[in-house]
Amino acid sequence: MGACCQASEQSSELIDLPQPSFNRNDMIEVNESQLCHRRCTMKAYMTKLNEAHTASGWEGYVRLEDLKAAFNRGIWAEDLQKSSSVTMNYIENFCSRDEGLDYVSLVVMGMLFCVDQKKPKEKAMAFFAILQDSKPGDENNQASISAQDKDWKPIVDKILEIAANSPIDASDDLKELYQDDRDNLVSKFDDVSGWDEAGDGETTIIDTIFAVQSRVSY
Repeated sequence: MGACCQASEQSSELIDLPQPSFNRNDMIEVNESQLCHRRCTMKAYMTKLNEAHTASGWEGYVRLEDLKAAFNRGIWAEDLQKSSSVTMNYIENFCSRDEGLDYVSLVVMGMLFCVDQKKPKEKAMAFFAILQDSKPGDENNQASISAQDKDWKPIVDKILEIAANSPIDASDDLKELYQDDRDNLVSKFDDVSGWDEAGDGETTIIDTIFAVQSRVSY
């Protein structure tokens, strides 16, 4: 059983994994359980997402038609055709920009919701790639990233936004049910994501955690 599950978590094939378990008393978790991402490996997701990004010209956005062409099997094929699906709701609410769908936001959705191994190597690799804004296999890819990398704060902001505030905003029912929680999340968001109003301006989460060692490149 363990070997079978591990193989599924590492699969690069776009296959529908079993429905994940979730807390039926948590309406946010119930909502997120309906995402296609929850039944897809991170490896397969990034393979298909990068296909779509390449088809769109690798300019930081993905056209919806290219996304549909890449994710053309199983529950993905069904849900991307339905504007009422939770998957389309999340994608349109969290990833839309003028040219198409924001590539980094799509990657972040995979990092938050897709299936990976117990040690999430695929998610770590995807996070590293968007921090250095690189193409897979690019010979100019950096071997390391500074703790002061300019992309750190906007990407961490995006992760926290999609993980916390946005799921409530995506549903009128959830907004009404969790309004107090959302207001609290908004009030704490900048503290966690790295804005120091009491100090001299912008900091990052990594400054808070590692202090002076955050200036070191690894």
